[in-house]
This record gives sequence, structure tokens and C-alpha cells, in this order.
Amino acid sequence: MLFHCIKTVLRFFYRKPEWTGFDNMPHSPAVFVANHNLSYGPVIFFLYKPFPAYPWVIAPVTQFRECRAYIRKDFIEKELGIHGFFGILLAFLISFACVWIMRKVHAVPVYSNSRKICLTMQQSLKELIEGNNLVIFVERRDDQNYKPDSGFLELMDSYYQATGRCLPVYIFKISHRTVKLVESFHGISGHVIIRERVISLLREINEG
Repeated sequence: MLFHCIKTVLRFFYRKPEWTGFDNMPHSPAVFVANHNLSYGPVIFFLYKPFPAYPWVIAPVTQFRECRAYIRKDFIEKELGIHGFFGILLAFLISFACVWIMRKVHAVPVYSNSRKICLTMQQSLKELIEGNNLVIFVERRDDQNYKPDSGFLELMDSYYQATGRCLPVYIFKISHRTVKLVESFHGISGHVIIRERVISLLREINEG
């Protein structure tokens, strides 16, 4: 009930964009990849998503102590421009809600640059085998040599080995007016050329 109340309140601040290209989505599990667009992308997706999906989230936002520091640096100060005592207090309050919401949406913690990334892959594969979709939001970085993380493509190998079935990957772009399905890939596990195409497409989306 509380979760639905939070969504209702947020909808007053985030208007519903037009969703295009999602009319005939498959019933089988799939991986959906979108641009992060600061906090807007994940929020707009979970307010108006036309299909269920469990998100990949950075591990710190699933634990209260780490979440508090992350929220303060990357949201309170970076996006809202609030510093000092009020920023600390606001981060403290938001972190409680954030960790609780992450549990409600069955978020998969991502342990970047850590050996614990294997835990991320294990949980992700488990969710896919059970028939659940995953959604991954790719960060934008101001670096000409930056290549968006495509580690999620390794799930295609793992899923095929475990089930004998191909895992679809869908790329979509979130803006303030539309959420648009851009391209889909099926059965491309281990294909270097297509992998580079996915990386290129993700870079274009984040720059657009």
C-alpha cells in the first residue's frame, strides 16, 4: 500500500511519456537496456512501465550506510545542488526510502569492479531462469573513449548454457517526452560485431 502511495505522489512530478515500440513484447524473459538520464530514467520506467522487470542497481543503494553517502553525493549535491547540514539530513531520510524501495522492486545489486560481480551474475541468471525480465540503466560519462558497460551481454552466454534458449536484449531510449524501443537483438551470444553494435548504440542513446 505504501509503495503504491509513493508511486501516486511521484506521478504528480513525473508526467507519463509516450511509450512506442512495446506493443508486442515477448512473454519469455529478456534483458532491457536504457539510458540512465540521471535519476529520471529509472524513476519514469518504474512509474509507467508496461511490463514487469527487476532492475540492476549499484550495490551501495541496497545497503543503508553506503546508500546514504551515495545519495548525498550523486543526487542531493549533484542533481539538486543542496549542500551542508540540510543535504546530510535529506540524504539520511531518502536513503531509508531508497533501500526499502530497492527491496520492493527486487533490485539486483551490481558489484562493479569487484570479485563479487559473480554474485550479480548468479542472481541475474536465477531471475531469468525463473522467467523474470531484467532492466539495466547505462550511465553517461563525459569521456570520448568511454564505452558503456556491456557486461550484461555475458548473461546471454550463461542463459543459453543453462536453458538451451536464446536470451533477447532490447535497447530503448528514455527522454522527457517518449520512451522508445530502438533496437532488439536475439541469439547474438559471443558475436563480436553485434557486441560492438550494442556498445555503439548505447553510446548514441546516452549522447542523444
